[in-house]
Amino acid sequence: MNNYFWESEHIRFRRFKESDWEKLYETQNDSHEVRCFEGGLEPLKTEATYKQYILDNLESAYKYAIEDIDSNYVGTASISGINPSAGTFYITVQVFKEYRKRGYAKEAIKMMLNYAFNELRLNKANSETIDINYGSIKLHESVGFTIEGTRRQNVFTEGKYHDEILFGMTRDEYRKLYLL
Repeated sequence: MNNYFWESEHIRFRRFKESDWEKLYETQNDSHEVRCFEGGLEPLKTEATYKQYILDNLESAYKYAIEDIDSNYVGTASISGINPSAGTFYITVQVFKEYRKRGYAKEAIKMMLNYAFNELRLNKANSETIDINYGSIKLHESVGFTIEGTRRQNVFTEGKYHDEILFGMTRDEYRKLYLL
């Protein structure tokens, strides 16, 4: 059993490195991926934009790079939108296309939930995805999130309107699933 909090069976979290901008920049070359993750296409961003994003988040308390056990940079994970009075937050995980279908996203979400619920004493995780991101919908359900609602026709991309699917999980639900 590993005693390092930020590591699971197949992945570990680390702080961003300045060189991480390159992989984020590369991801904008797949328009379908951008639509699924961003909820639509954005104007092209420059290398400088991605470099600045990484520089701005080198010391972020809640944004991490995900590495596999071979130290490959495989994605990102973050907690955002923390509302301390309500105990709510948003969770976001992105695993780069070539590293999917290995369980990395599922492990990353579980690690983020464990941290938020059992270290930060937060009470409710929120997340959302677009209706064409079938992998994300399946992932949320497999981890134990509940579909709480739909923002109908809230995103316009690929020439038509798409729904946003809203997910939630409370600390009690998490504990029932993972702390038997």
